[in-house]
Amino acid sequence: SRCCPQLQKLNVLFGVATTSTPMEHKIFRENVLALAQASFSSLWLALLYHGRCEDWLKINVLAETSRARFQCVDNETMALPPKGYIPKLYMHQYIYSLAADFDLVWLPDADISFKHTNLDSYLWTRACAFHAGPPLISQPLIEGRPPQEFWLMNKHMVDNLMQFNSTAAIQTLFIEMQAPLLDSSFFRWWMAKFGRNIAVIQLENGSDQGH
Repeated sequence: SRCCPQLQKLNVLFGVATTSTPMEHKIFRENVLALAQASFSSLWLALLYHGRCEDWLKINVLAETSRARFQCVDNETMALPPKGYIPKLYMHQYIYSLAADFDLVWLPDADISFKHTNLDSYLWTRACAFHAGPPLISQPLIEGRPPQEFWLMNKHMVDNLMQFNSTAAIQTLFIEMQAPLLDSSFFRWWMAKFGRNIAVIQLENGSDQGH
């Protein structure tokens, strides 16, 4: 049967652990503008582990004028402990508290820009590329300098493969954590079953290495 995803009915929650550097502000501006061109509804969360939400007021104004929703959450709101690592999984608990109102949860790193990404096209491909239906976890290819070290996510390497055999998407056993897109129900199940317990272990060790 023909696959016709109704993107305008989708609601996507973006959650980004970030600080408040000029480069991060620049990428957020690019991403808010990219979301303004998309067919689906979205909320972009800036989860600050350093910095103040006051520094993001210009991004908030841009979001209001471009139809994209934006929200800043500071480290006090998330009750972040004073640890030396970036407690992303601990911060994802805040995303977990909101995720039930969304169809998808997207967790890009703060240096991931969607400026040159057709977000509608990506979600269309996600919905229609596999006979079994949309994957619970997926990730777009990544282009950058230095290049993505994992070849399965390296845009230049996989583009050559896709052009050779007209491939739209690849099923893999590995998703790198730079920009994973998760089905919201799966994300909430995983956080409740495993994520919150692992976050506690990471906090106790002050590190997410090995977990």
